[in-house]
Amino acid sequence: DIESRIQVIYERIESNQNLNPLDVILLITVCFCSSYSSMASGHNSNITRVYRYYSVYRYLLDMTKFPLVPYIETVQSFTVINFVMDPNMREAVAYSAMLVRLGQQLELYKKVNNTTHESKNLLYLWHYILFMEGSSSVASGFQFSASKDILNLVRLPKSPFNQDDSNGVPYDYTISRFRMNSIFQKIMELTTKNTISRTESDYIEEKIGILYRDVGKVEGRLKHAFPE
Repeated sequence: DIESRIQVIYERIESNQNLNPLDVILLITVCFCSSYSSMASGHNSNITRVYRYYSVYRYLLDMTKFPLVPYIETVQSFTVINFVMDPNMREAVAYSAMLVRLGQQLELYKKVNNTTHESKNLLYLWHYILFMEGSSSVASGFQFSASKDILNLVRLPKSPFNQDDSNGVPYDYTISRFRMNSIFQKIMELTTKNTISRTESDYIEEKIGILYRDVGKVEGRLKHAFPE
């Protein structure tokens, strides 16, 4: 998707046409995340370049009037960049709730009912937004702000999509994140109760045990597929 947008960008430059900021923001997102990740992991990286990419990203958000006027591209960019900068979502509790609302406004959950490549991307975007809202709530000790109905608007696939479509991306890892989120939702709900019944406690423990088993299987598959 990014490669096709880069081609459009260069074609517009060559023909002296105005660029679409929605194309540019996705390209800048990739450039920023690559540079920021390199810097954060201790590899040589030009910190000035990182700041420049971020400045362009913020400028494009303002140009497109985000979040007052949401587009899928600006939501994608905002989600990815903030996830890369704050993977534990310690500072995400406010904007993650906003992302859920923007996802609803864009009706992402209605656009994932087929098997096209774009539909798959939107499915994962929607669930990553829900994951960020849930994880940031857990990090702050809050109940999820997204209701059960919202969390269940689009069901997760029981297994990753055809790996031929994934370009080597370990979707198993991603789906495991989302499944963990569903367990945490139940746990955080219980924290608001003064007493918890034995039935509720046993149910959660059983679900956590199943989750550990499933995550262990995923870990084994990932080690086999990506031994390095």
